[in-house]
Amino acid sequence: MNSSEWRRLPKDEKRRIWLLLSVEERCDLLRGFSQAERGALMKMLPQENQRWLWEVTPVRERSELWKALSKDERLTLWTSLEPDERPFWWSDLGGDRSQRSLSNEQRDLWASLTAEQRHELFAANMDQRMCALLWYATLEPEFKQLWALFPDDEQRRLWYALASEGSMRNALSKEQRKLWDYLTDAQKLALHAALPPQARSDLEKRLLTAERRRLGWG
Repeated sequence: MNSSEWRRLPKDEKRRIWLLLSVEERCDLLRGFSQAERGALMKMLPQENQRWLWEVTPVRERSELWKALSKDERLTLWTSLEPDERPFWWSDLGGDRSQRSLSNEQRDLWASLTAEQRHELFAANMDQRMCALLWYATLEPEFKQLWALFPDDEQRRLWYALASEGSMRNALSKEQRKLWDYLTDAQKLALHAALPPQARSDLEKRLLTAERRRLGWG
């Protein structure tokens, strides 16, 4: 079957025939597909076939497959992935470019995830820049729920990531200050205790005297 014959088939017949094709036949057929046709195919396939189609599609075109799915279909597919697969899919959704900000696809997916799903993604081997981007995409009312899931090492990692956004020598960065002001005193004390000695000292120096005294740091 070639792509011209495929286009003449009704939707239900396309799905039935696709599932009967060998891997080689599917790959041959895909070569004649436009991005829009790949997207339409993505939408009609069962999850295991969606994952196969994703893998054989060039990275720069994968976000188009994602766009073809509804919000609920995207979340269902994401949930079906193995935990070690999700960071790679997340990266693919960022597009074929330097990640100076989240892509629209990443931002929409992040907004759909539960706190536990967000934590799982955050805890994957993300670099500091991505950690910061994920935090920026978290609405303030959701800070507390997500922060509570972070063990000490992840709290430190995020704190350093927010500092890397350009804090002045003797002041917290804008994003560190935003997070710090949102934390309860108990959470502030826990974060302080989780930092190594030099980082604790730096944090204390960047707070107002009244706050240092209130927290018991002299």
